[in-house]
Amino acid sequence: MSKIEILENKLKKHPKYYLSKKQLIKSNNMENLIKKYSLRQRYSPAKFHYQYKNPK
Repeated sequence: MSKIEILENKLKKHPKYYLSKKQLIKSNNMENLIKKYSLRQRYSPAKFHYQYKNPK
């Protein structure tokens, strides 16, 4: 399975973060999209914001 397929499957399970195939293809940097997505999964927005603003 390609990274795009893996990402699509993840996004399908979380409709809140669903992106159309066109958007996925348009996004040149799949790595960034995957990183963003996995970060969003891991941290609540407030916690993510805090950690982003105050890196250790």
